[in-house]
Amino acid sequence: MPTEPTTCPENRASDICQTGRVLRIEKNGLWVEVLVESACAACHAKSVCLSSERRQQEVFAYCSEPELFAVGEEVRLAMRRKAGNRAVRIGYLYPCIILLASLLVSNRFIANELICVAIALGLTAIYYLLIWAFKKKLDSGFRIEARKMS
Repeated sequence: MPTEPTTCPENRASDICQTGRVLRIEKNGLWVEVLVESACAACHAKSVCLSSERRQQEVFAYCSEPELFAVGEEVRLAMRRKAGNRAVRIGYLYPCIILLASLLVSNRFIANELICVAIALGLTAIYYLLIWAFKKKLDSGFRIEARKMS
């Protein structure tokens, strides 16, 4: 299995691909196990660093004909690069903006820094709670597809 997602070799260069192994087959897709590594785990200096991280993760991948796959078979998972960029914005960029903006605005009007930090963290927590509350609606935009290995 590759250590990091790559551009798909087949038809759509705008996809992000990774390989995985089929765990279970359902009527509209597959449960696939993928190896997830942090950027540190793929680093050439990981042998002298203690922060490398590797773990197995199960993901659901849609496919139109799941009966063509077998349990244990290696498959290619693909997601639109646009969806990956959207996930980064929703998960990291927007919360960072909320945190910094609320900290700066509250610091301008409130003298107590502890209260300013509490407001900033509280607003960021509310943002993540809203993400959690609307996760089904958000999930529809992040479709992972399973493809046969060439």
